[in-house]
Amino acid sequence: MKKVLLVFVALLLLAGAAAAGYFFARQTKPNEAQGDSVPAETQWLTYTNETYGFRLEYPSDWRVAEFSDGAFPAINVYKPETTEGLDLPLIHHSNATQVSVFPNGVPTEGIIGQSQSSTLTFKPGGALATDFVLADGSRWATYSRFNRAPAGWDQSGFVWGAVKLDDLTIDCLVDGVELPTDQCAPPLPDGAVLLRHANVSRQDRADVERILSSLTFTQPTKSTTDSQAPVLTTPQPDEVVSSPLQVSGEAYGTWYFEASFPIELRDANNNLVTQAIAQAQSDWMVEDFVAFEAMLTFGQPQTPAGRLILKKDNPSGLPEFDQQVEIPVRFQP
Repeated sequence: MKKVLLVFVALLLLAGAAAAGYFFARQTKPNEAQGDSVPAETQWLTYTNETYGFRLEYPSDWRVAEFSDGAFPAINVYKPETTEGLDLPLIHHSNATQVSVFPNGVPTEGIIGQSQSSTLTFKPGGALATDFVLADGSRWATYSRFNRAPAGWDQSGFVWGAVKLDDLTIDCLVDGVELPTDQCAPPLPDGAVLLRHANVSRQDRADVERILSSLTFTQPTKSTTDSQAPVLTTPQPDEVVSSPLQVSGEAYGTWYFEASFPIELRDANNNLVTQAIAQAQSDWMVEDFVAFEAMLTFGQPQTPAGRLILKKDNPSGLPEFDQQVEIPVRFQP
């Protein structure tokens, strides 16, 4: 019989609540934002945030609360009946059905548990998303950050979408052996795996996914990656390109693995047009920029525009180490 790690769950909830209380204590009361109505039959509203340059859609029976003062602003879009007993602002540790935007991040630890690359498609390019899953494989939360975001965001900014976990229990296993409760409090032992068991609303998860998929940036974006991101020589942004396409530039040594990294060319509908491998032109095992070149050949794309994506080679396969840079291009008719 599985042990219910009530103490561990309590520690997580208390830690999250304490962190939220400390870091948001100086925030003002939330501004209840009113959305602009879309056609009544949809029963969805549109919320636009001019300060942080984004827009999204949400169900009319949800609420929006803005916490714009202080170093860590938060915008909570949440289902009210799932927040009973919780204080606002919600953070990623809050057990509630929510989609929350944190333009400057949240100064607490991340979520620990089983995760995998997200299946969602985001409108902003350069989304690096991870889905958190229950022991049965159900997706209950999505974490996403962006390589490019509006000017009001910093590199720690992220979006969190989750559903409330009812009847939550957690197993802590090391090499398949369950650990006693007092041995499974953070920091976790090496090799420990947390398995969450809970009931979730499929409709709520569908609503969360629709909200996340509707997210759009309404202001010009800037890079949120560090100064080690690749710099393209050819092609330039919005340049008209055709096959064969030579791609050249410089990338920091850590962007490569075995002297190469992948490049993709996609159309405006996110369909893959072609892909290739960029090769370093000199020793890549240095802490400096190294020139690269690649040649892409392709047929006529289905859309007049697209994007060129340079991906950091990530041999670990862990999504938290993914990085990419993309530029818009136009295809020659």
